[in-house]
Amino acid sequence: GGSAGFGIHSNRAAAGGSALILSHNRNASVGSFTILQNGDSLGRITFQGCDGGDIKTEGAQISAEVSGTPGENDMPTAIVFSNTADGASSITESMRIDQAGNVFIGTADTNIAVEGTVLYGTGNEGVLQLSSTAMTPLYVNRSNDGVLIDFRSAAANEGNINVSGNTVSLVGFSGRHESSGIPTNTERGTVVSTIDELDVYPQ
Repeated sequence: GGSAGFGIHSNRAAAGGSALILSHNRNASVGSFTILQNGDSLGRITFQGCDGGDIKTEGAQISAEVSGTPGENDMPTAIVFSNTADGASSITESMRIDQAGNVFIGTADTNIAVEGTVLYGTGNEGVLQLSSTAMTPLYVNRSNDGVLIDFRSAAANEGNINVSGNTVSLVGFSGRHESSGIPTNTERGTVVSTIDELDVYPQ
């Protein structure tokens, strides 16, 4: 009690429930229709608070925007989550789910080749930290042979861990590696050994 709000309620003997619909048409005339363009907003929910002077300052926003080229019965859309950092006066994008279902957290760079989730950070504590006392902290799985983990520096490939059947291999690092008699400075692109036999030494 005591808080403002609104509710949408539906009484119907069917599976469908209540809905809040936000829509956008590029034509200013009611009854006429003009297709949207890439980057256009479909709608947004904005959260604002009093900063001591007014209540116009945004703290967070959830928005939907066209992400691609729309067509008849085809509306590729991204969902964007934005918030305001401490000391800032406006929102910045924090997370995006693109039209393919890929998730970008901490970066608005959607030019990264990705299938899944991108995490990005600028601090010194690590972008991703995994910890567990009873479970495996990291579980990596792919349905066929190929790269499991790709290692990059300034976007350049430095090596990877891949799987072929029941063999997991370390491939093509530029630093010094030694395993089961394999010489150091092995040429990049060469499978040096299976991962359970590999010792890696600093450059």
